Amino acid sequence: MTKRIIAIIMAFIITLSLSGCGKSAAVKEAERLISAIGAVTAESAEAVEAAEAAYDALSETEKSTVKNYDELENARQELDRLQLESLRASLVGTWKLELDVTEAVSDKLTPQFSDQGISFADYLEPCMLRLTLELTADGVYRLTADEATMEQTRQRLLEAATACTEAYMLRGIADTLQETGVEGDFSTREGIEAAMGKTLEEILQSTLGMGLNEYAARTVEDVFALPAGVGTEGRYLVQPDTLYLSNDTELAPDGTVSAGFTLDGDELTLDVEQIVFDLPSLVFHRAG
Repeated sequence: MTKRIIAIIMAFIITLSLSGCGKSAAVKEAERLISAIGAVTAESAEAVEAAEAAYDALSETEKSTVKNYDELENARQELDRLQLESLRASLVGTWKLELDVTEAVSDKLTPQFSDQGISFADYLEPCMLRLTLELTADGVYRLTADEATMEQTRQRLLEAATACTEAYMLRGIADTLQETGVEGDFSTREGIEAAMGKTLEEILQSTLGMGLNEYAARTVEDVFALPAGVGTEGRYLVQPDTLYLSNDTELAPDGTVSAGFTLDGDELTLDVEQIVFDLPSLVFHRAG
């Protein structure tokens, strides 16, 4: 009986030994690359990626025999942590943007008038946007606009919106009068007002509940309005490729408002569609 037990134990040991010796060259290479990672630093990306590539190339059966896979998992987690920490530090600072938004604004507002063949661009003077984005080390962001530039843009938008609204209403009224067989000169505001027996202001008040200037002002403010949950200052949280934002410096981001981003040296691109003038992205440059 004793000899039989000894024989079973010896067979088991031999089996273990053979299984170790039977590892493929690919498995041994993966294990070697994992061991070669050593202590993980911010410069370990190449070594970690090489080990991951070697491991991923293995079959499922081979993967199960890699004895130090947990070291690779730990290395990846530590590398991700260090890289995110470095990214967060790289974002801290002041970023500035200067952008011609004339086309973007025209594209946003022209559809409101296009059924009368009116292009907002025909009435709009060039508009600029100058923004400063500050990202602090303690996780606070502040987005401010150059007031003089913004006021000039707002004024140009107001003038264009007023002119577009007037042209739109006059063309619509003229078409209606002609369709109903009313005779008169509908090529001018005066002619239309004479045919209607009302001023354009009176017509707007009766149909829209507001005058020309108020309607134009509301159109302009819609362009500047920020979506719900977006503020000009608050707290931010950096994750790979994404900034999560709150609209209050006392509140942590809850994940409902975010902006994709890419960082290329001193150029920071934010994907902020429908946050500012419906622009798909804003490209900031590091100040100083």
